Amino acid sequence: MKRTFTKFLVLALLAVTSFTACKKSSNDVLTVTKDNLAATYTIISVKAKAPNTPEQDVTSSNFDACEMDDQIILKNDFTATYVDAGTQCSPVGGGSDVWAYNNGILTIAGEDFTVKSLTRGTLVLEQTANISGFVVTVTSTYRRY
Repeated sequence: MKRTFTKFLVLALLAVTSFTACKKSSNDVLTVTKDNLAATYTIISVKAKAPNTPEQDVTSSNFDACEMDDQIILKNDFTATYVDAGTQCSPVGGGSDVWAYNNGILTIAGEDFTVKSLTRGTLVLEQTANISGFVVTVTSTYRRY
């Protein structure tokens, strides 16, 4: 009886280990390539940092609640589609444009972003802007599907 229980316990542990060992983490780092960038994204957060100030979350001042579930779809043919998904805004948004990637710079609709990181679950982009003589760094994090 003790031997049967031990076998069962060993098999159960082996099964659990096998299932969890193959699970892919959403944080698996991807090489930034056209094929890896081609995916569907939704915004998670937007943070801004000006010189000598702490970083601030500016997501809610840049996006309405109805925009938080909207999708940006980057396709392999270098077209980008914006879909007013989930909770629809009024007026309904949407549209399409083009995108490109070259040496760490992702260009969407003529706007350049530095790709800070790309994982199976997220894309982090950075952009700098000169606002009233101050250089502000904006970091946008997107959920990747």
